[in-house]
Amino acid sequence: MEQKLVPVEHCTGCAACRARCPERAIEMREDAEGFLYPFIDGSVCSLCATCVEVCPAHPFPTGPKPQHPTLFAAWTKDRQLLQESSSGGVFSELARPVLEKGGVVFGAAFDENMVVRQSAVETWGELGRLRGSKYVQSDPGDSYEAARKHLAAGRAVLYTGTPCLIAGLYAALGGDHDRLLTCSLICHGVPSPKVFRKYLDALTVRVGRKLRDFKFRDKRNGWRYPTIRIELDNGRTLTESNTDNAYSRGFAADLYLRPSCHQCPIKAGGLTGDIVLGDFWELAKYRPEAVNPKGTSAAIAVTGKGLTAVKSCQDRMELVECPYEYLAQGSMLGRCAKPRADRGAFFANLDRLTFPELAAKHLKPRGVLVRNAAKARRFLRAFIGHVKGR
Repeated sequence: MEQKLVPVEHCTGCAACRARCPERAIEMREDAEGFLYPFIDGSVCSLCATCVEVCPAHPFPTGPKPQHPTLFAAWTKDRQLLQESSSGGVFSELARPVLEKGGVVFGAAFDENMVVRQSAVETWGELGRLRGSKYVQSDPGDSYEAARKHLAAGRAVLYTGTPCLIAGLYAALGGDHDRLLTCSLICHGVPSPKVFRKYLDALTVRVGRKLRDFKFRDKRNGWRYPTIRIELDNGRTLTESNTDNAYSRGFAADLYLRPSCHQCPIKAGGLTGDIVLGDFWELAKYRPEAVNPKGTSAAIAVTGKGLTAVKSCQDRMELVECPYEYLAQGSMLGRCAKPRADRGAFFANLDRLTFPELAAKHLKPRGVLVRNAAKARRFLRAFIGHVKGR
């Protein structure tokens, strides 16, 4: 007999239970909405309850976490790296010393089938695969076990991901490790991989070519006005503003996030990881003169290990220490996205309609005048940036 481990609305899909099960009785399966959930094979399960004990979604009283976070506005001094990064390039600068000392860096990357998975790189040249935002839930796969093996072999590991993945890693490892550095993200929520597949399938049919690369946030028009940039297998490039792209609009509208994202059990426990990274949009409200228009990251050093790692990069990064309150109230640090009223109807239509049909039914397109005005603004910004040599 097979059974689910936790209710759908609580499970984050971190797969820590699968990683720790001594009987290998747990399998991660995709549900009708396209999210991975653990299923227990009752014929193999020994009822040891290890899965329950390690599950980060179970509300066991563990007590408050002693946290004294230090917040920095940060960006790399490397202009090329800053341009290639979604925000301020802090992740790459944290990864640099780990790689230089023979360590391993884990993060979200597209595989050959355009599926987002937690992947490992060991060289600076490979790190580009992990850069950039991926607005779809990343499959942890066997990354926890791979990280454990590298740590056991004496190698340093930097593991970056959503808060639920970082919580899953700690649960899978059985705690922290002195050679482990973790970076979680300021998370809006994770969209369905199945929805993203439907979007890509429709795009592939429309352009008549296979996709080679997909960037959710290309900064050619600046950090505040990113565009989607898609490379095809024939070398052709497609671009579209995030506000015009139907998939991005659905993500921003919280239409197809994982159920647990609307009441995230990991966020409820406080900051997760040694460092928390994200865009520092809120800085413009308090200290506009400190904003780098080419990309400004919020880097929150949560632990002493995290603070040491951030400060060790100060020769390669600009660091401006800020009051933690700049982020604590207005960002998605501890806040969860509210579910759309038509979320159920959207997923009920998921297998019946194509993505363009779903978008037409559930995502109201912007009017022609609004779209044209936005295009004019983007052209003007790009022209000004070109004149200034940005």
